[in-house]
Amino acid sequence: MRLISNAHTLDGKVVFITGSGRRIGAQIARDLAAAGAAVLVHVNSSIEQGRAVVSEIIKGGGVASLIIGDLSTVEGCEEIVNAVFSDPMVEEFGGIDLLVNNASVFVEQRLENMDHELLQKMFAIHAQAPALLTKGLLPSLRMRKGSVVNMVDNSYDRPWSGYSGYCASKAALVNLTKSLSLELAPNVRINAIAPGAILPAAHEEEIMDEIAAQIPMKKWGSPSDISEAVMYLASANYITGQIITVDGGWSLTR
Repeated sequence: MRLISNAHTLDGKVVFITGSGRRIGAQIARDLAAAGAAVLVHVNSSIEQGRAVVSEIIKGGGVASLIIGDLSTVEGCEEIVNAVFSDPMVEEFGGIDLLVNNASVFVEQRLENMDHELLQKMFAIHAQAPALLTKGLLPSLRMRKGSVVNMVDNSYDRPWSGYSGYCASKAALVNLTKSLSLELAPNVRINAIAPGAILPAAHEEEIMDEIAAQIPMKKWGSPSDISEAVMYLASANYITGQIITVDGGWSLTR
């Protein structure tokens, strides 16, 4: 694991990261905890992985807690918000400073075989849940002049064939980011990160070199590249409504 710089310290800050039991979300949790944040790790089905991330953070001298809940329903989001506010760690620190809407569903779904339930789930997790969580945590975010970082995708304005549901739901999150940044300023900042090739999906593992060759930086990024961007946005008090693309320049070539 590459250690990120602590130039933007998060000492005393409380961070809630959705979908942080594995992959990029788990690394964001580890890195922000290493920078001093108290971290709420959220999972739905990846419960054991989430517990392992929390245990790792605590063993390393950090502060962490686990939140379990389903982001795909309105009721699930409401239960998650209640669980956040009732968590002893949040009560001790006095609220939430940063919400990272990282949870995602990445599935190829061609129109002729489109599964309506899967399409609804992608929009629910990528757009509805970030809106509901931001709404639910808003009193605390306002009080502490906090911020929200939404995880979009570098395909949001250059969509891919065969991924219309995924790309459209991430584009919805981009527009939510910009709309809420206007609505909630000046007390709460809303920004987004658009990752490129960071961790391969199963179908990408055999073509990693081919993908890397298309990227101006000629390599895949690492999850800590995303953590650094999250940390920057958490500390950049004059930035709101922005989409920070972290893709080695890949989107410029497509």
